[in-house]
Amino acid sequence: MDRNEFPHLNDSQYESVRKMADIFGMDALQSLVAATPVEQVERVNALDTYERGLISHVRGSMQPPMPEVKPSHQKPLRLKVNPYEGKEGENLHFWVREVELAMDTAQISTEQLRVAFSLSNLSGRTKRWAYTREATTPECFASWAQLCEQLRAAFLPTNYEYCQRSRFLSCKEGKRELHEYIQKMRELTASLVGTPLHEHIKVTVFMDGLRVGPARTQLFGCRPAPSKRRFKWPSRKSTAIARHARQHLRGQGALRRVRIAQPPVDLSPWNSGSPSSRTSAATAAEGWAT
Repeated sequence: MDRNEFPHLNDSQYESVRKMADIFGMDALQSLVAATPVEQVERVNALDTYERGLISHVRGSMQPPMPEVKPSHQKPLRLKVNPYEGKEGENLHFWVREVELAMDTAQISTEQLRVAFSLSNLSGRTKRWAYTREATTPECFASWAQLCEQLRAAFLPTNYEYCQRSRFLSCKEGKRELHEYIQKMRELTASLVGTPLHEHIKVTVFMDGLRVGPARTQLFGCRPAPSKRRFKWPSRKSTAIARHARQHLRGQGALRRVRIAQPPVDLSPWNSGSPSSRTSAATAAEGWAT
């Protein structure tokens, strides 16, 4: 095979021709020589493409297979929810939060399933009310939020938040333990969902409700120390006035002690009616007055 037979091929293409002769023999090479220059280039390029694909396939088969990474799926967890009956003393806000946690752990995402799950956790008059509305007014509970809103409107008094706010503002520690008092304040605060109180109001009510004891002393005793720049030494004039006032008060105290040390005057003759007795009593009274 002569290089001059393929003058239009470059060196890399000519090496491909030699590989073709080694693989297919001289008969295939004779057909390549008889072909036109364009056909020769196409056949050589096709052989190069096939060779590169074969090499990459062999290299890929030699590498160990990569383990397939499967997406991690969390298993749903079912939590028990205490049914809400709408009785006095039950906290609707806590039940709503409990149902939301149960739906999140159970991976209930669609609104229809969330409504069905919440309806299954009603009992007593709330269950009768809900299924009566569902039967008379289809699709009255289009979403979980709408169901919660209708439950609050049906089973909470109109002045519920006013009463809870009043109970919070008047709450005192009393005979409770400190942790019981804190828990009670938290429960009352959690019930004020519509119009929550500001933090400074909560702190003020909490500190005012503490009974006299170590906790109150600790909280009210944490006062910033007065600044030294605000302290002013008394002037000489104010010092002299204060000294004079102390001396005056000390003199009045001594005079009062002297008068108290005198023996009491017997005023019994004053009531006897004799002129001499009245004169002596009057003289004694004038002396006490002076």
